[in-house]
Amino acid sequence: MAGEDARVEIQTCGEDDVFWIVAYVNGFECRGHIPVHSIEHGSVVANRLDSLVRDVYRTAYRAGFKNCQNVVKDALGVSR
Repeated sequence: MAGEDARVEIQTCGEDDVFWIVAYVNGFECRGHIPVHSIEHGSVVANRLDSLVRDVYRTAYRAGFKNCQNVVKDALGVSR
């Protein structure tokens, strides 16, 4: 379906030997940065995170706007 593919960007950031991942979906920054041990570790995690974000977005899009939050929570295993 045309609109179900998100524009996902995953960036590994760092400062003073502290590293984290930031995810952007359709230009919006997702809250909650993910800590990583290094730039290399960030690259490995970023690949898996990109796939997860795309799957969750696609599933939520197919479920429709009303049910979007519940679908995202179910996909991530978060209780409602």
